Amino acid sequence: HDGFIDVESSFEKGTLFKLYFPVVETDALSDSLAEYGDDRESTPAEKTTSGLMGTETILVADDEADIRDTLKGIIEEYGYRTVLFRDGLEALEAFQAQPRRFDLIITDMTMPGKTGMELIQEVRSTDPKIPIILCSGFSEVVNDESALKMGANKYLMKPIPEGALIRALRQLLDETGIRKGA
Repeated sequence: HDGFIDVESSFEKGTLFKLYFPVVETDALSDSLAEYGDDRESTPAEKTTSGLMGTETILVADDEADIRDTLKGIIEEYGYRTVLFRDGLEALEAFQAQPRRFDLIITDMTMPGKTGMELIQEVRSTDPKIPIILCSGFSEVVNDESALKMGANKYLMKPIPEGALIRALRQLLDETGIRKGA
């Protein structure tokens, strides 16, 4: 890609890394943004006027506390409510106890108790229409196509950019006709 790294190291003084990146042509940047989306962080004003805001309740199931907390922070910045679970079994029990409480589910694929796939299958037997986003880190098993076959509406690969997450969430809620208080 025509970039390079220059390294200077001095004993007991440290190491200096200089990174050189090629200039990106505006057309190439525009093409990339059109293909992959613009995941730069939105300003507060952009968030409130973007049509991405909402007040729906999102069930989040992930066994990693940092990821749960990050998802909660991003989602709640846009006005949504979140209910967090550390494994698929807890999430399923909460969903089955109050299925109408949740408007959308975001689940990790690999969790203790129940996997994301098992959670999706059991949720679908209770509510075949609730939107579900399946997330996973690098996986040779899970992709867009396999996630759809499992019953998810959308697959997002971790780390999930804020813009991609919120656009997917809002799109699925809108497609199912769920729009609360935005």
